[in-house]
Amino acid sequence: MSPAEPKIIICDNCEWQGPFCEVRSAIPDYHERVDADGPTPCGECPDCRFLVYDASVTKREAKKEQQHRQNENERKAWMSVQADLWILDALLTGKDPRDGRGYPENVIDIEKFLSGELWYLSDGGYSRVYFNEEHCLLLLSSESRKEVLECWEEHSVSQVLRRIQRSMREYVRQLTKIEAERVITERWEGHVNGLCNFRIAGVGPCEMRRPCGKHKDKKCVSCDKPATQECPETGQFVCGAPLCDDCEHFIVEEGHNGGVCPPSNPVDIRAWHVTKEENIHKIARARELES
Repeated sequence: MSPAEPKIIICDNCEWQGPFCEVRSAIPDYHERVDADGPTPCGECPDCRFLVYDASVTKREAKKEQQHRQNENERKAWMSVQADLWILDALLTGKDPRDGRGYPENVIDIEKFLSGELWYLSDGGYSRVYFNEEHCLLLLSSESRKEVLECWEEHSVSQVLRRIQRSMREYVRQLTKIEAERVITERWEGHVNGLCNFRIAGVGPCEMRRPCGKHKDKKCVSCDKPATQECPETGQFVCGAPLCDDCEHFIVEEGHNGGVCPPSNPVDIRAWHVTKEENIHKIARARELES
């Protein structure tokens, strides 16, 4: 194999992977089958005759597409949240925050707002709001003006608050989805490289060759599917229970893990782990009751 040839080739259709020398180099009807904006194929699969690609190029394209979608999600989410923040500002202060006479220095993005950066209102910046990521709530700082504090409970203000919180929760869900896709990509890379890639809590992916005797037979404590990771939640110690990609540690209504059960008690371990979907619905119901 020459230095210019890719090391690993994968099929776009079936599960074939192998060296470049096994690929059918000729591609009939090339321009009809190949996307001009996509990666360049290496040839045809020897098994199914679909297009095959350099694994490293496919990886780069996947990461590029993932980053593009994340940037687009951030832009759309921030446009929606920012518009509602301006409305909230006007309701609380009686001023138009876009006229430049209030507090015009709020040039932040959704990531900074998600991390707790303050949004200054147009009363000279004395009153400020911020987003609490742990509970997915928009909060008013205690140092805010008395007039603003009194308006905070008004019905029109509460409606805008709920819209902002819904937008932020949806953005957090999108981030969770992108993170899940990143994990799947990492596991695929481990499969291509022949690695176990089971994620060990506090350590990272297992770098033993497949089949790894330590992890190949592990089952998820919540649903009994093949486990892909150890639960990374911490309390007095790391949980470490085996989980699949669809399950996670139980989250109590207050938004934390409620403690980590002793590893020696398998009944408690199973009770403290549920599907991600169950966690999302439970927290959403609790917040609806609060509002």
